[in-house]
Amino acid sequence: MKQNFSSISFNVAAVSLLTLASLRAQDAKFAADGLQHSRAFTQALAEAKRLGETEAGKAYDVEFTKVVAPRLSDIVSGCTKNLGPRIDFQVVFVFAADGHVEQVLSPGDQPAATCVGDKLRDLHLPAPPRASWPVELSINISPDNAPRILASALQLMESGTWEVDATLSRGMKMRVQGLLAGKDFDLTLELEGRNAVRQIAINDKLWVSYDGNKTWKLEDASKHATFRRVYAFVHNPLRSEATEPAFEVVKQETRDGETWMHLRRKISDKG
Repeated sequence: MKQNFSSISFNVAAVSLLTLASLRAQDAKFAADGLQHSRAFTQALAEAKRLGETEAGKAYDVEFTKVVAPRLSDIVSGCTKNLGPRIDFQVVFVFAADGHVEQVLSPGDQPAATCVGDKLRDLHLPAPPRASWPVELSINISPDNAPRILASALQLMESGTWEVDATLSRGMKMRVQGLLAGKDFDLTLELEGRNAVRQIAINDKLWVSYDGNKTWKLEDASKHATFRRVYAFVHNPLRSEATEPAFEVVKQETRDGETWMHLRRKISDKG
């Protein structure tokens, strides 16, 4: 029986050429899609930056921060594991007229940015100033900008409600736990060998209980400063007169995929 090997070879070659042409067409499509996505991200980022400088943009950024801040640390830590101490990327969220996320845009070559965007795709904010409103989320973590990150964190303490659980050492050890909400607070102070003291401050009123919440005393305004010292310790534990606290990174380490920075106040060489 005679076999036509030339025909088989021709058919194989034809199939190979068709496959190669198909792969090249797919590569061209992927490249075109990538270029279009990159342009869309660049344009959205520029618009988000522009709107962020307007009064309406600044107000909406505050709403965005309120919703994102409680979740951001865990999400960024999970999406940036093993990336090292320097992380820098942006994600743009485009909000529809009713405040839900209409679109998430990130750099195509930044898997961590895509990961963060995907995990925050369920955000829902109040209605933006207009439909298709872009908001930039910028993640920039490195030992060099630790003071700026700290300053931002301290500024966040001025708004929202925060839960605290701290141990202080001021001549004696004491534990402070409770809630902060701006200048208002509900804090319990536990000192070694003494009864716990609970303090509640709302606007210009301050109540104190020394017997486990059984009785309360409304403190005179002249004594508020004394009670607010405990609040000051946990509200702003790293105080500085400078706009950006003068701290330096002493040590940096990774714990369970998270980057921990140990800071200390810089000591001036000037006498």
